Amino acid sequence: MPNPSLDQLASELAARLGWSEEAAFLGLRASFCCEYCDRPLLRSAEDYDTWQNDHVLPTSRGGSDDYRTNKALACKMCNLLKRHTLLKEPIEGLDRDQLVVRYRAMIQERRRRQDAELAKIRQVFRELGLNARGLAD
Repeated sequence: MPNPSLDQLASELAARLGWSEEAAFLGLRASFCCEYCDRPLLRSAEDYDTWQNDHVLPTSRGGSDDYRTNKALACKMCNLLKRHTLLKEPIEGLDRDQLVVRYRAMIQERRRRQDAELAKIRQVFRELGLNARGLAD
């Protein structure tokens, strides 16, 4: 028996789990990991709850609703960090996969800046002798 196509697998998965075919297709294509940070989205209930279908090129910026050509599987944090951002460099002629790679780099930089800000907050807490539940280095 030949290997089923991604569309066939998505259809079967959607039918068995009650998911939309779009969610099943995006999950399968991305191996059920955020396409921007690689977070596994089936590891736990908390991870699963972060699953979002992201428009790679936001519809507010002219992107389509076609999940095959303009959507990516994203965790909530990456989708929030990306929002309606347009890349600074030209995007004409780039396909979905090329855009995902470029947005991934942008999101990783935003995460680094956020982590640096959080490190400053933790340092101030330590200096003031404050304790916050879950505070870690």
